[in-house]
Amino acid sequence: MNTTGDQANQGRIRTNARRFAWVCTILMYALPAAVALYLLLVDTLALAAELYGADMGIADLTVFKRLGGIVIAMIPLTPMILFLAALRRLFRLYALGVLFAVANVEAFRKMGWWMVLFAAAQFVTTPLASVWFSWDNPPGERALSIEISSGMVTAAVIGGVVVVIARVMDEARRLQDEQALTV
Repeated sequence: MNTTGDQANQGRIRTNARRFAWVCTILMYALPAAVALYLLLVDTLALAAELYGADMGIADLTVFKRLGGIVIAMIPLTPMILFLAALRRLFRLYALGVLFAVANVEAFRKMGWWMVLFAAAQFVTTPLASVWFSWDNPPGERALSIEISSGMVTAAVIGGVVVVIARVMDEARRLQDEQALTV
């Protein structure tokens, strides 16, 4: 048995886990702040000219529209932040040397379900945003946009896979606990 190598590996796991827990924490605060700042500060006229090459009749956004946009943007961002919180919890457990416990399984399960909800939230956000930002347009120029992207499908599938992995981990953990009691 190579205990020196095992200890070195465990030390690396703990160090990297602490680092990634900090990255998750930073992202949990930076993502909503960046989205809010972008929606508050972006020059919509310049952006429309850059994207469409000409004035497409897009008006600059009012503060009210921008604040509504922030609220709508938080719909998919909330499950992403909660996913990051669960991931941070998992890394913190690894940093403590807890690799195969109920808390790890629960963190994995939460990550999977937050990823599935992230995909669903993206599906809802596109129509809400299109209606919100075009509501003040004259009749016939309002928009309702519905989108299903490969990113949404990928997030839902990966989330489902993570939930299944959590179930497998839970069963393996349970079997290990039973085996530890049987001598």
